[in-house]
Amino acid sequence: MANIEGLQKLAHDAFEFLKEFDWVHSTQVTHILDGTLHKIPCEWLPVLTNMSTDELNNFPFLGESSAYLYPLWPTSLHRFLDLAARLNIERGQAELKPATVDFRMARGMNPKKLHEVSYIATLIHDIMAETGCDTVVDVGSGLGYLDHVLHQVFGHTVVGLETSESHVSGAESRAANQGLQCEGIKTLRFNLVNDVVCFQQFDELLSTIVSASTCQCKNAIKDDCTSFPLSSYCKKQCHRLMPWHILPQTLRLGAQETRSRWRMQSEEDHRNHIRHIAFRGLLELADCDDAAARRKLVRKCDFSSFKAFQDSYYSSSTFSASEISSGKSTLSYLYNEHKEDFSLIEIFTALQVVLQPVIECLIHHDRLLWLLEQGYSHSKVKIIPVFDEAVSPRNLATVAIK
Repeated sequence: MANIEGLQKLAHDAFEFLKEFDWVHSTQVTHILDGTLHKIPCEWLPVLTNMSTDELNNFPFLGESSAYLYPLWPTSLHRFLDLAARLNIERGQAELKPATVDFRMARGMNPKKLHEVSYIATLIHDIMAETGCDTVVDVGSGLGYLDHVLHQVFGHTVVGLETSESHVSGAESRAANQGLQCEGIKTLRFNLVNDVVCFQQFDELLSTIVSASTCQCKNAIKDDCTSFPLSSYCKKQCHRLMPWHILPQTLRLGAQETRSRWRMQSEEDHRNHIRHIAFRGLLELADCDDAAARRKLVRKCDFSSFKAFQDSYYSSSTFSASEISSGKSTLSYLYNEHKEDFSLIEIFTALQVVLQPVIECLIHHDRLLWLLEQGYSHSKVKIIPVFDEAVSPRNLATVAIK
């Protein structure tokens, strides 16, 4: 159940929080060596640089408990963690009985996909039973995994809408292989401009909207800001805070890996991440032509050391001998200039991981506020943690019933 005053307070506080800690989320990852790392408060560094791997992994989960567990930490750091926790959404999985998906229906699904399909199918079935709805319209239906389960397990009529022609063909082929050539299940090509149009069109057409959060954060990342903010209230907050504004890289952070994945990182994982970020940052400082495209040609194993990365990057036959010599000299100079900062990369990343759910939840709250502004009853609009976060971290689904 969504209370408009409560949502507005959460959105207001989230905007204020993001403005205050703008330095954490407004920098592109490839620009991390341009002075961003030195924006970490000096009083935070002694405690953050001395954390063990386990402490680093658990750091984004501390919240208000940090004051009890680490009483000697700076008050400002406790406040940062406490505020971030208060602006997050509870992610404990809702009580749902997963749909029974046999081996034939599960063909082609990895364990994560099977988990997601089995639980979201049950959620949709429960909503249809509550509302008396008789047809499911699945926007962005992919290869039809969910649609086929909804039809075979629960007997629902399903229309899948998909922008990719290859996915439409794949879904039709998969349905045929499962003997689903009937009027009860269809996959159609659909030209979706953006999620704003999606919300507006289906608000007019359907009695029930069930929107999985997996795509909402990603669809909010648009340079023209047509997808975020969506609600009038959040637009007013953006106007109030001008000239400060949320940048695309902030929304991109909201769509990145969640803190549950961070918690599972090994010491070697952290070292690998440092090298990847650091070497990409050096290329950005060197202002190398086509750096992003060329970097993608560097094999993962060649990030094992700076020399291996450098040799791999300049192994292309498109470089002249003088370009290789000059380029390696520049990168080596920058490496020696910035290598002392590399140890701060994972600390900075941990701070971003703390912020990631704040951004993601703000996007969800903006969607709920938009629905309430359109006249939906607050008792019929809610966010449901539909998946086990350990299996599928982006586990929030927005449900609105007209």
